[in-house]
Amino acid sequence: MNPHRLQGSMAAYFNFRFGINQDHIYCPAYVHSIITKIIDESHRLAHVLTIFTVLIVLSFSADYQSLYILDPENFKTVTLLNDAFFVRFFEFIYFSLITFSSVGYGDIVPISILGKILVMMEIFLSFLVLIFGIANINRIHVDNKQLF
Repeated sequence: MNPHRLQGSMAAYFNFRFGINQDHIYCPAYVHSIITKIIDESHRLAHVLTIFTVLIVLSFSADYQSLYILDPENFKTVTLLNDAFFVRFFEFIYFSLITFSSVGYGDIVPISILGKILVMMEIFLSFLVLIFGIANINRIHVDNKQLF
C-alpha cells in the first residue's frame, strides 16, 4: 500500500469534486489540473460579480435619470445638472457607482421618498453582492486548503 495515498473523506472529496483518482494525486499533471480548476472558479466568480455590479449601477442610473426627468426636484445637487441627456446620465452613473460602493460624497442627494427608496434598494443590492462575493471567495479558499 502506498503511504502517500489519501485516506477516507479526502479521497472521496477528490473523486467527487474533481474526478481525480487518489492513486495519481501526486502526479504533476493532476496537480496542475486541480490548480487550473481553482483558478477557473475564481475567474468565473470575478466575472459574475463584475457583470452584476455593472448591471446594477447602469440600471439604477437609468432609474435616477428617469426620476430626475419626471421631476428635477427629486435630487439636490451641489453642481448644476446639465440639460444634455448624456452628461446628466453620466452624473447619475457617477452617483450610482458612489452609492454602490457606499462612499456617498453627498454632491447628489435624493430628496423625494421615491429617490430615497431607490437609493436604499441599491445599497441593499450592493450589500448582497458583497456578501455573495465574500461567501464564494471563502468557499474557494476553503476548498483550496482542503486540496493540500
